[in-house]
Amino acid sequence: MLEILFYHDIDAHVRYAIDEVFGHLGIPFAEFEKPDRLAKLSPTSTVLVLPETARISSNLRGLQNWLRRGYSVLVSAELLDDKYGDLGTQLLGGSVSSRAIGGNDPPRISGFLNIPRVGTLPVFYPFVYLEANGPCTVEGLIAPVDGTEAPAFCWYHSGRSLVVVYAIQTFRNVAYILEGCEAGLCSQDTIVRNLRDVHGNVKGRETELGRRGLLNIPIVDYYERYLARTFDRIAREKNVPFIRKSHFPHGKRICICPSHDVDHLFKNSRMLRMDSVHEARRGRVPAAVCCFLLAVLSLSPKLFGRVAATMSISEHAFPHELKLLGTSFLSMNYLINRLREYEREFRAPSTFFFLSNRSYMGSDYSFHDRAVKDILSDLVKEKCEIALHGSYHSSDLAVLDREKRDLGAALSAEYEIVGVRQHYLRLIGTKSWKRQVEAGFAYDSSLGYEDVVGFRSGCCLPFHPFDPETSSAFPIWEISPIIQDWTLHFRHGLDMASGSALQYCEEIAKRVSEVGGVLTLIWHPAYDDELFPGWNKTYHKLLEYCSSLDPWYATIRDLAEWWEIRNHLAFGECSWKNDVLVIKIRSQCAVPGLCIELTLPPRRELKDITPSGAASLRSVKHLNEEILVCFDMNPGDATITVNTQPRHSMSIDRA
Repeated sequence: MLEILFYHDIDAHVRYAIDEVFGHLGIPFAEFEKPDRLAKLSPTSTVLVLPETARISSNLRGLQNWLRRGYSVLVSAELLDDKYGDLGTQLLGGSVSSRAIGGNDPPRISGFLNIPRVGTLPVFYPFVYLEANGPCTVEGLIAPVDGTEAPAFCWYHSGRSLVVVYAIQTFRNVAYILEGCEAGLCSQDTIVRNLRDVHGNVKGRETELGRRGLLNIPIVDYYERYLARTFDRIAREKNVPFIRKSHFPHGKRICICPSHDVDHLFKNSRMLRMDSVHEARRGRVPAAVCCFLLAVLSLSPKLFGRVAATMSISEHAFPHELKLLGTSFLSMNYLINRLREYEREFRAPSTFFFLSNRSYMGSDYSFHDRAVKDILSDLVKEKCEIALHGSYHSSDLAVLDREKRDLGAALSAEYEIVGVRQHYLRLIGTKSWKRQVEAGFAYDSSLGYEDVVGFRSGCCLPFHPFDPETSSAFPIWEISPIIQDWTLHFRHGLDMASGSALQYCEEIAKRVSEVGGVLTLIWHPAYDDELFPGWNKTYHKLLEYCSSLDPWYATIRDLAEWWEIRNHLAFGECSWKNDVLVIKIRSQCAVPGLCIELTLPPRRELKDITPSGAASLRSVKHLNEEILVCFDMNPGDATITVNTQPRHSMSIDRA
């Protein structure tokens, strides 16, 4: 099996990117400081990675001796410069004779990386122009904003060793996007440059990626995709297996997380005025007058809330006709039920974020109302998740903690609130994540744009946000919203009735599926099809399309818990001897539907798989050149023995 070792002395941002990237890929790796660490490892299955910013010391002066034994090296072209001593000569023996730095510093884009079967990715940091004298294989091209194209990868074979040089600063580019720098999270100059709206949110359209129309591309996931292909190719050329953890249970290729921000449970003045106009056009004058009077009444939120709650939700105090009137004109609970009807059709649970009424721009309902408690209870019974919609000023720990306690008090004692999404997606730099961690949340789902649908973090998988104060990751998962109904309809100006919004959403969903990511949806239960034609029908059709992708439907809580478990699944000492692969895994809890993606050497094919210990085999699927091994894992240690045999087509060719 391929063993990956990173050089230990690297920049904190690069280290952060490596942890997140390999966590997503599910590829085990370790670190090394001295070449002596390699003595216990097989040369044919070991790859040394020397990433950008690595501070090369005299400990690596003997690296050439290890190359002669057949070790492989993946190295940033930045390190081949003369200032790092004779590293370039050791690795390549003068095969690269000319190097020059090109491109720009962020936030400007330096160029675009074109990788076959992966896509075109923006490059933010300066890159190296490679000119090879010796024989090598070139893969991918860098197309500078102004200049000539240059190779992205150069593959050199030297005896039994393999040296792969990459020209761009891959991990620095990933860190730059994941840390939110491109979106202005780590910079105050966005205020000066008028990049923020009235709520303090960065305007997606004004960022470098937004101006170039690149926010609909999961850039980080595409970077990870080409890194996975690189290691897979190294494994094939070294004739060893390559394994990684699958993203989701049962080998699903996409996860769909429907969610709903419950800003209101009652219609506001604007909605009621629109109701009045609609009723008048239909000739129902009493109803139109009633709606208009209620619209006036709604200008006093406290009084309106009491009247609305009494009319629409009371079970015994008023006759059926009056309750029906209240439900029709005031309560938004029927829209919650409408959305749930759509989701039940596809067996999709969802997450509901409830907003406190005890703060600025709060909700029009109270967590303590019996009717609201009934709504919460019904949703929990349906296996939906209840989470907190952090109020406008909830970057204050006292406010956030109080709102979490209030919402928790409206639920049963054993139900724990683990998720939060800030109102208006209002993240105050990294301060919000810090307060969320202190308040005990397991995940946040706020890192999206209010004015643009797409991938603000460049990523559609859970990740840990970066803490610039400690130069490490926050212990909280960020699960970014990708598609928001409000943004589609009002910001993008897409007409939901015409189908343009649906087509746009389907394109986004397809890209998420291609990288095996998470599609997090925000659909507000505050608008019906009468007032906004096509609004909820678009949601239903989007769920129908997503179901055609064979997804894992999950609440955001379920996803966060799965990702935490997956992240802590540890590979033990695996071996590849006599064409038999032995995979050892340790788990601290039960993991049903765990999958491993396995690629065998080109001349071998699967014979059989035998699990032992804490694992029981469920299924084995062949997907192109990959083998998907699915099994149920119990707490403890498990061993998966993979027996191989000569590939049948190879034996025919030899005959």
